[in-house]
Amino acid sequence: MFLSQDDLQQLTGYQPCQRVRTCRWLKEHGIPYSENRLGEPVVLRCDVEGAKHGGSAPNFDFLMKTA
Repeated sequence: MFLSQDDLQQLTGYQPCQRVRTCRWLKEHGIPYSENRLGEPVVLRCDVEGAKHGGSAPNFDFLMKTA
């Protein structure tokens, strides 16, 4: 469901106490998140795993036609 604090630390490289930096990193890398009542970033596991596996393959047909 959600990434654990350890998962977030491994992903971003920031300690859980560095919330502002963690949120900035997530935003810069296009990973959606929300903040819980404690102000901690919360990331859905499917948002990260979906990015890792990719949604669909790129379509290179346009490049092939112009060459």
